[in-house]
Amino acid sequence: MINPTQLFSKKFVTYKKNISEIDAIAFEIKNLKAAIVSTDTVAGIISLNKNLIYKIKKRSFTKKIIKFISNVNQIPEANEIVKKIAKNFWPGKLTIVFNKESYRIPNDNFLIKLIERTGPLYSSSANISGLEPINNELEAFKYFQKNKNDIIFIEGNYYLNNSPSTVFDIDNNMIVRQGDISYESIAQYIKES
Repeated sequence: MINPTQLFSKKFVTYKKNISEIDAIAFEIKNLKAAIVSTDTVAGIISLNKNLIYKIKKRSFTKKIIKFISNVNQIPEANEIVKKIAKNFWPGKLTIVFNKESYRIPNDNFLIKLIERTGPLYSSSANISGLEPINNELEAFKYFQKNKNDIIFIEGNYYLNNSPSTVFDIDNNMIVRQGDISYESIAQYIKES
């Protein structure tokens, strides 16, 4: 009997989520592949090519995609409010919308080191739009087999986290998506600015 994991490994190019493979992963991403990876929130799909993420996920272009960054200096024209919120919540489960763009520094050392090699990465949950994010390798293959030539898979603990980040729109001072971080905990840093 064929082990489902062995079957899966023949379908996607697969890497381990460790520093010894990070340069190979960065090479794939710089060649405009997408990568499915575990994050500090839900499973994610990352790429330098945001249009590829929209295509793979069958996502409407009216829905924004988050940009993973490795430091606040990668946000153009970041003001004092952005810097203060970033200092207190990043890395972590808070996405901020600033000048109509969404940014987050994930609380994941591997991803931060990867971004340092590739530059900021577009990110979204690893799912087909409207469906739940994947929890394992076989679900990833089920969702994304039609795009297997555009995707690499990074092994990791996909069972650990299942709550998305809070999305806070600084421009309009409002929560767009509620996660583990509340508006009240963010608001105190806005008042101090």
